[in-house]
Amino acid sequence: MGMYVNPGNAGFAGILSGEYVDKTGLIALVNAAIGTPNKLVCSTRPRRFGKTFAAESLVAYYTCGADSRSLFEGLDISRDPSFEKHLNAYNVIHLDMTAFRGAADVVYLPRWGDPAPALVVELKWDRSPEAAIAQVRDRDYPAVLRGWGGPILLVGITYERKSKRHVCRIEEA
Repeated sequence: MGMYVNPGNAGFAGILSGEYVDKTGLIALVNAAIGTPNKLVCSTRPRRFGKTFAAESLVAYYTCGADSRSLFEGLDISRDPSFEKHLNAYNVIHLDMTAFRGAADVVYLPRWGDPAPALVVELKWDRSPEAAIAQVRDRDYPAVLRGWGGPILLVGITYERKSKRHVCRIEEA
């Protein structure tokens, strides 16, 4: 699968080794939204217009445990007043949705430092909750949370159409 929690800056370094059009001004916009009521940012672009490049730049800039200063020297973000404050200062979860064979129905991540467990939830119709958890294990859905550092619970929930009954099973990953 890959590394999803604080994956480092190798992806962005690889992008910079080719032809790169500087779009790191996006990072300054995200920095301005951190800690404000407008903290949710959506960056949309049409196909083939740099969404992966933008995501890799965000990962490299924010992920803690990496030193990305030299990668951003000379780029737009390096001239922004917020550059130093947020550089490599956050835990980052990076998910490339094209890499998944399938996906859990719900993944819950508590705030970093919260002792609550992360949850991987699979919902099923007219099947057992054990079958739901078996699917989660067989397809290795918890792999996206490796490196999380906290407990992970697998939750299988089934809904029986005839009886209208819900059954839930919870196991440790």
